Amino acid sequence: MSIILHGDYISQPCRSLGIFLKVNNIDFQLNDLQIYKGSAVYASIHTEEYARMNPFKRVPTLEIDGMFIVESVAALQYLGDRKDVADHWYPKDLKDRALVNTYLAWHPADMRKHAHGYVQALFGGGSIDESTAKSNYEAMLDNLETIWLKANPFLAGSKLTIADLHCVCELSQLEAYGKGYLTEQRPKLAVWMEKVKANLQPHFNEVHTSFMAEAGERYQEYKSAKL
Repeated sequence: MSIILHGDYISQPCRSLGIFLKVNNIDFQLNDLQIYKGSAVYASIHTEEYARMNPFKRVPTLEIDGMFIVESVAALQYLGDRKDVADHWYPKDLKDRALVNTYLAWHPADMRKHAHGYVQALFGGGSIDESTAKSNYEAMLDNLETIWLKANPFLAGSKLTIADLHCVCELSQLEAYGKGYLTEQRPKLAVWMEKVKANLQPHFNEVHTSFMAEAGERYQEYKSAKL
């Protein structure tokens, strides 16, 4: 089976897929599209060649024997159903799976919306100011602390799942911009985050090292330019 991950680890969904593949010892090739490199941002995903794989022109795209999965959650679910992947990632039990799917349905409009919105605001973009974006992000963190982690050590129960992986990669993005303290202020969330990272090592650090350095450098350059 030939697997190619088309993407860039500066993207949270790309990082979650890359880590999943590595943790589960699934052989794959990374086609690093370097979406922020060169004179035109995103130029590498706006080519005719890439559009044939992913008509939405977004990352990641997971290519498996000529089949293209163009949404990261769908790709994680597909991989989680493999026979050689431990059941805890994407449980076969329908009740347990429903909990995972519930988080994954919540993630785009709540978690990712407010995390990405805060990142945009830190760089002077988006539709809301930085203060409002920070408040929205913190309200979302409170939901993780008081709802998702209220009674369980992981987001969908007692075991690590693709829900935790998808979430932790999103939160790590804010660490790159010096906002990790917002997570640390919430005891359950802080414990959960360290536990998830530990379960994903050494691959979590392997995938995040270059991203953290590149993202931090971009943010410092942006702040310096504003002075």
